[in-house]
Amino acid sequence: MMAAFDSFAIEIKGKGGHAATPNLAVDSVLTLSSLVVALQSIVAVNVDPKDPVVLSTCQIHAGDVDNVIPHSGRLSGSIRTLDSKAGRLCEERGRAIAESTARAYRAIANVDYRTTIPAVVNEETGTARFIRAALRVVRADRVNTSILPEMGSEDFASSQQKCPGSFMLSVTGNSNTFIIPHTISTTPPCPLALAFLFGPAWSRSYNDVG
Repeated sequence: MMAAFDSFAIEIKGKGGHAATPNLAVDSVLTLSSLVVALQSIVAVNVDPKDPVVLSTCQIHAGDVDNVIPHSGRLSGSIRTLDSKAGRLCEERGRAIAESTARAYRAIANVDYRTTIPAVVNEETGTARFIRAALRVVRADRVNTSILPEMGSEDFASSQQKCPGSFMLSVTGNSNTFIIPHTISTTPPCPLALAFLFGPAWSRSYNDVG
């Protein structure tokens, strides 16, 4: 349904120095710059091409003046996966690449990798009830059950780890990019959402499993 979200932060420790004598410093900025490119090799080379993975470096911080090579710097970003094995592979390769890249530039890398949000995986029986409820409220052509997984993440996945559940959106307008079951209507969304939510409960109360 939706991707797992992992975050990473990598601190590079070098040796500060004057910009006029870079040979006497260990350049943390140069190391960070190389690391941004090197991390993308995980998706390009290490991950199975059939497994969707998005690796994004979103922040780089180093230095505060124009004529001094900073002693240290930091980058951070996120990794989004649909398969937990791909996530663990990204963590393993990310640590190895960070450490080896830093070593190549005579620097030191400290990696902080955090598994933040798991993937949204809908429970099959509950999802089938939601779909039946949707079909009772809107026409069949307004219910889309064939949407590809999104690489965005959703906190609801953490609740699914404790109790099986189904994630749905009741959508108004003409978009075709939302989550199963996906409905399109010009009707205000609240009545539709209530009908979907109460529909499965009603059908379960009366043993409607067909």
